[in-house]
Amino acid sequence: MNVLDIVKNNNDFLDNHFDQNRRLIYDDIKAQDIPEDFAVKLADEIWLEIKGYPLSNNISSQEKIEIFRNLWPIAIIKRKSKLPFDFYKKFDVRELKEDILNLGDEFWCINQKKGEKYPVHKHTEVLGNTVFPIYYDGTQSLDVYKNNYIPKHIQMKIDKIVYELETQFDGKVLISGLTKLSANKCIPPHIDDLYYFKIIKRFQIAINTNSKVYFDIDNQIKIFEEGDCYQINNLLKHSVSNEGNTDRINLIIDIMPWENINGYYSLICMKKRSN
Repeated sequence: MNVLDIVKNNNDFLDNHFDQNRRLIYDDIKAQDIPEDFAVKLADEIWLEIKGYPLSNNISSQEKIEIFRNLWPIAIIKRKSKLPFDFYKKFDVRELKEDILNLGDEFWCINQKKGEKYPVHKHTEVLGNTVFPIYYDGTQSLDVYKNNYIPKHIQMKIDKIVYELETQFDGKVLISGLTKLSANKCIPPHIDDLYYFKIIKRFQIAINTNSKVYFDIDNQIKIFEEGDCYQINNLLKHSVSNEGNTDRINLIIDIMPWENINGYYSLICMKKRSN
C-alpha cells in the first residue's frame, strides 16, 4: 500500500466517522440532550474509552442509551484531566522554516481532500511526513508509511524532531506532517472525538506564525512563538484564528506510547468484531 492509498483510506474513514453532530458535541452538552439514535451510535466508543475493552454485541439500543448517559460525564472528567496545552520545549526551527517557506504550492496538494470534505478544515492545507492507517482492520502490521513527496532535506529536519519526541515519550510516531492555515482565516470550534486521539500524544510545533494567531482549547488561548512545542488536548473543544497577514504553519507529530500500541490493535479488532 502506498502513501496516497493510506491518505485516501484515512480520509474515507474520517468522512464516515465524523459528521456535524459529532463535531459539535462539546463538553458542555448534557448527555440527555443528545438525540437517542446518536447516543446509541456513540455508546460503544464511550464504553471503550472508559472501560478499555469493547462493549458486548448483545446490548440493546435502550441499554446503549443508558450506558452513554451514565458514562458521558465520566468521559468529560477524564478528558479534562489532561491539560489543554502542555509545553515541552522550544525547538530551533529557523532552517526548517526557511526550507518550508521556499516550497512551491504544488507540495501542499497531497491531502487537499481534507479541506474539501471537512468544512471545519476548509482553510487548512496539509503536507504529510508520515501516515498511518487509522482505519486499521486487524489485517496489517503496525506499519508507518513515509511520504517521499517531501524534499529529503526537509524530511531529515522533521525526523530529527520526531526522533527526540519518540525517545523522550517512549513511543512511536504514527501521523506527522505540516499543516498550513492561511492568513486571515480560521478553524472553527470542534472536537476530534476518535479513539486514536485518546491514546496518542499530539504535539504541535510552530514553524511559521505571528502574534495574531490564537489557539483556543477549552477557552484557554495560547499564542505560539516560533519553535514552541506543546502537547495539545484535541479531545476538548478547540479552534484556531489567524488574524495576521502571514500563513500559520505548524508541524504536527502524533506519538503513541509503546504501552498503548498492542492494545490499540487488539481493541480496534475486538470493537470491529463486536459491531
